[in-house]
Amino acid sequence: MGDYEATLDDRVQFLDETNKYYGVDMKVLTKPYREERKKYYLRVQVMTTVLKDFETKLQIQITCLCETEALGSGL
Repeated sequence: MGDYEATLDDRVQFLDETNKYYGVDMKVLTKPYREERKKYYLRVQVMTTVLKDFETKLQIQITCLCETEALGSGL
């Protein structure tokens, strides 16, 4: 879960910078953010496992991409 932990570290930096530059303390949102990110990364791990199983069974290669910004292509 290295990516998950990295996003949390980025979040701490974001919160500190927001407070420093704008005087806005958004730390109250930290717990919901952590819960949301954890659920996301757990779902990704499950999907990756399922896809790897399909690759093995079907003897094919499956490639997935994750949007880094909302492009409106997902449902």
